[in-house]
Amino acid sequence: MAAQAWRTCAIAALSVAATCSITGIALGSGMAWEAEMTTAGSEPQVVRVLTAPQRFKIQPRDGGTEYLVRLDRGEVYFIDAKKRTYQKVQLTELERAAANAREHMQLALKHMQKELESLPPEQRRLLEHMVGERQAAATKAKVRKTGKTKTIAGYRCSEYVAEAEGKTLLTACTTDQIPAFRELRKDWLTAQQRLGKLNPFGGRNLQETYGEIPGFPLETEMGGVRAVVTKVDTTAPPETEFEVPQGFELRPGPPLPR
Repeated sequence: MAAQAWRTCAIAALSVAATCSITGIALGSGMAWEAEMTTAGSEPQVVRVLTAPQRFKIQPRDGGTEYLVRLDRGEVYFIDAKKRTYQKVQLTELERAAANAREHMQLALKHMQKELESLPPEQRRLLEHMVGERQAAATKAKVRKTGKTKTIAGYRCSEYVAEAEGKTLLTACTTDQIPAFRELRKDWLTAQQRLGKLNPFGGRNLQETYGEIPGFPLETEMGGVRAVVTKVDTTAPPETEFEVPQGFELRPGPPLPR
């Protein structure tokens, strides 16, 4: 479940209030948006993303697990509203588990490369593609502006692509017409970089390229996942949105790879 969480967080999101009580008072800055996410071979999924300084929350419209990231606490929460339960894990624990997963994956790929010649053509092409993606993701990507523009959710955006090793790793259409995001951009970039560490394919370098792309991403395509923003709300979410609801039972955290 943790791997699915970070796959969703990386593409959907997705960056201090002075004095706020927990009675629904809005934070000093923040915003929310809805996005439709599409992965090859699966039905589109609509998610709602709420952000405030050092706080992020992703809510699937289908009522699935909600993901709450508190950078200020260094904690991540997996919330099941139907069962009224939640799990909590330290972000450093997730990063440590991802580092172990990367190490094992690299060893497995090296072993598999030795067996390339004995594999059937279809399996060989799949492995070669995986190795190529791994090498490209570990390489510093170059960002360029394509000159293409479009209108998404009522905002005009410009297209950028990030490329490495001859591969297009990321395509994004961003806008500078949302002032609320400018206050959150620094935290958003920090979250992208930390979440990039959790990618077993070594996506940290790619996440860092977001710093070279200006504006708010209205459309992104990366790793076979496409996300398109359908609605933007520049009203700061209330503080209660970034807390586990009262009365929810704490359950043991999700199992992490050792």
